[in-house]
Amino acid sequence: ADAGRMPYPGEELWTLALYAIGVTAYAALQGHLTKRMRNLVRVFAKAQEGDFSAQYDEAADQMPDPVTIIGRAYNRMRAHLEAIVLTDPLSGCFNRRGLNQLAEREVSRAIRGKKHVAVLAIDVDHFKHINDEYGHLTGDEVIREVGALLRETAREVDVVARIGGEEFTILAPDSNDEGALILAERVMQAFRSHRFHSLPPERRITTSVGVAAAPARDDEVAKTLLARADEALYVAKRSGRDRAVVWHAGMRAFDA
Repeated sequence: ADAGRMPYPGEELWTLALYAIGVTAYAALQGHLTKRMRNLVRVFAKAQEGDFSAQYDEAADQMPDPVTIIGRAYNRMRAHLEAIVLTDPLSGCFNRRGLNQLAEREVSRAIRGKKHVAVLAIDVDHFKHINDEYGHLTGDEVIREVGALLRETAREVDVVARIGGEEFTILAPDSNDEGALILAERVMQAFRSHRFHSLPPERRITTSVGVAAAPARDDEVAKTLLARADEALYVAKRSGRDRAVVWHAGMRAFDA
């Protein structure tokens, strides 16, 4: 300024100040964009693992942009994707992946609340005879009706899943041995009285049920109960079917 090279130092300082403000605003905008992109990536990462509980927060975007468009598209597709990935298309129940995911959530909740968790392993008795007598198309219709009947019979909080063939599982939160056995009896009675529309009127279907329950003390309780319920189911089938058996310590169903 003394040399006359900066005749208007005030204007130059204003230019510098405006430039600094612009750089700061740009950095803040990029930081906000980066944060939103990270949130979007996190949502997609959870979806890749089969967890569709998270959704993109559209309300945080005051000025919609391409990131918002992608987030909105995901939110619209979320329920449809969850149904495709976690649901068995034939029975309408959860598949094994859906069961594992929901079991993890329910077990965590039971651990926090110091509750019991129960598992019912359900097998349609002599289902192979249905396929042999009436064909596999009729067998598929029966599986659809079985899935619907189990969902109607189970409580709203229960998780009903088809884990393969004619084998189903019910995860019953906050249920001990007595409560789980009551649910098992209700399931068996529902099958005894149900008229399957895809079968002749005189054809009735029964089920065998293995029951296991325990306090939720660690994350492995669901895996343990699934194995115990399967063992109790094997005892029920060996004992004549159309019955429920509760697992107990010392049960050795598979020794033979």
